[in-house]
Amino acid sequence: MDDISDDPSKGCQLHEIPQNFTFHGVFINDECVGFYATHPQNAITIEIHTVLLPSCRGKDALKAGRLIIEKLFTQYEKIISYIAEYNKKALIYAQLVGFSIEGTNRNSFLKN
Repeated sequence: MDDISDDPSKGCQLHEIPQNFTFHGVFINDECVGFYATHPQNAITIEIHTVLLPSCRGKDALKAGRLIIEKLFTQYEKIISYIAEYNKKALIYAQLVGFSIEGTNRNSFLKN
């Protein structure tokens, strides 16, 4: 999908999963419809990356997002995520599940 990758990343594959990543599956009626990948930044901060299929949008996505946030806050004090400026849907989703914008990381993605 064009809104989830920058230009040079199209067609790229991850050949080895980093050892410090944890994957949290999202299921609807026993079907995996996405996941959250997390990895600690330090003892109190964890980074999250969201991957949800179109079949998990709307109320289901909000429910899953709020659930993973609640779970992560039992172990960490801060959750961070990096969202490319061009991915407006991801920004809206992040804000709806409780994230706030703390800054802008300019020129970090090459798009169009």
